Amino acid sequence: MLRPYAFMQNLMRLAPTITTQNVFFGSMGDSPCNFIDSRDIADVAAEVLTNREVSGQIYTLTGSEIFSYPQIASQLSALLDRPISYINMEPQALLRNLMENGHMPPWLANHVVEIQTMSTVVPESPNDTVKRLLGREPRTLGAFLHECVENFR
Repeated sequence: MLRPYAFMQNLMRLAPTITTQNVFFGSMGDSPCNFIDSRDIADVAAEVLTNREVSGQIYTLTGSEIFSYPQIASQLSALLDRPISYINMEPQALLRNLMENGHMPPWLANHVVEIQTMSTVVPESPNDTVKRLLGREPRTLGAFLHECVENFR
């Protein structure tokens, strides 16, 4: 069983307001979140499914670093060479924003808000599971943002 947390690829949902307003919204304050690249999850899944020595266990999957949304805004500002801001919202305001402006179905908007709220309550720390199972470090958030930078222009 694999238990990943926040997927780096989900940051792509922030692109529309970053490209048009140089801003993105959330309800995590400055709480750090442990993002993992979904490609690392897939690589671990392949390893667990094909290697009997590591199959049949429960693995919590994380990246090697934790980042807050203000830190992600700073990384994007440097990559895009323009200021990107993070605006923190109350969870219910974010929920309305995701459904009305982001056109998310209620179930998905609720899930996003739930995950962000959990980040403010449950402290996160990275682990070495990906490195132990794959023999390499997980992909970094910086590398992921660099790969996807054109989506945020």
